[in-house]
Amino acid sequence: MRRLRWLRRSVQNLTEGIGPQGRRLVLEFVLGVIRGGSVVLSEIARQLHPTKAGFEACLERLSRGLARSRTRIGEVAERYLRRAGRHTWSGYDVIAVDLTDLAKRWARRMPYLCQVRDASERRRQRRTVVERGWWLVEVVATAFDHRTLPLHCHPFSSVHPDFVSQNDEIRKAIARVSRWVSPDALWVADRGFDGNTIFALFAALQVRRWLVRLRSNRHVRLAGHTRSQWLWTLARAIAKNHVARPYVSRDGRLVRIEERFGYCTVQLERDGDHHTLLAVDRADGEGTPMILLTRDRPRNAAEAAHLVEAYYRRWAAEDQARADKQLMQIENVRVLTWQRLVNVCALTVVASGQLALRQAEAPTQAEGLAREAPVDHDVPPFALYRIWMTVALILRRSRLVT
Repeated sequence: MRRLRWLRRSVQNLTEGIGPQGRRLVLEFVLGVIRGGSVVLSEIARQLHPTKAGFEACLERLSRGLARSRTRIGEVAERYLRRAGRHTWSGYDVIAVDLTDLAKRWARRMPYLCQVRDASERRRQRRTVVERGWWLVEVVATAFDHRTLPLHCHPFSSVHPDFVSQNDEIRKAIARVSRWVSPDALWVADRGFDGNTIFALFAALQVRRWLVRLRSNRHVRLAGHTRSQWLWTLARAIAKNHVARPYVSRDGRLVRIEERFGYCTVQLERDGDHHTLLAVDRADGEGTPMILLTRDRPRNAAEAAHLVEAYYRRWAAEDQARADKQLMQIENVRVLTWQRLVNVCALTVVASGQLALRQAEAPTQAEGLAREAPVDHDVPPFALYRIWMTVALILRRSRLVT
């Protein structure tokens, strides 16, 4: 474990002061998840303690610990968020907030199952697929080179007695994260966040900078005009005289593409505040422009291009969500109480966050770990998979004494 002393030390710093039982719980969860690649408690226990007596004792500790609030998992997650949030003052200055799902098609006895739209099946079958499961609010900080830092992951269910609305869950997530991140960070979101309620929520939480992709089925008015018009019509009419050069991942390499765009000042309501509308002609040849809305007031085309480039960094958050499902098999979670589910989701952020923090705090060492992964070809821009594989191999070759 000498090569991974930083991993144990990092977890110990996060768990300082929560008691020996809580510290052992978090350490066992993090090491077991990375080593075994699964959040299933029995798999974690089997990875850490192969003997029958050790396996049963570890499984009992994990099950009891995740069900009790006295383990103070929330405090550990808050400490991690505070540490990760410091990096939003430098390279990780774009924060993506998104909704995803945990589909549990065959579950019956799991707590508060509601109807969700299974995004994986929808892409595979090209139609909306409704399954049982839960919704997740995820918040991820992104850097220009496709590195990510997970900040928040919390489940919610529309049938839970404490559920108010989806917007309320988004509000709680943004309120929690915004306390620890840079006030100058740019929050970006996809079309699911297009709504006056969300825009008012940003204002109420004093989020100064945000950028949301809009649907085309709303009316806006140009600044100084009294007559409104369809957003889609306006977006097509705006002259695309400027060029943005966002970074994207293509064939395992980070490249810059050119996107032509135009921008103007609009109002969503008759006497509403002024916003900047950006209409982007996609390089993939789609006929409908990509429409972005922000409270920022760019002073020139270079600042407007920076906003377009920042939106493309949101796609790294999609990679992070996919990595959580594939590296930790979070959709395979098997717990029978809501408190356990909440704690498991919080600890998955802490587990994957340890490797993401290594990329932020020791990039040379993280790159070395990625290159040692037993995979051919060069290291891709989103290197979390490679780093995870290397660390898991080192853990499997070591004697784990938690």
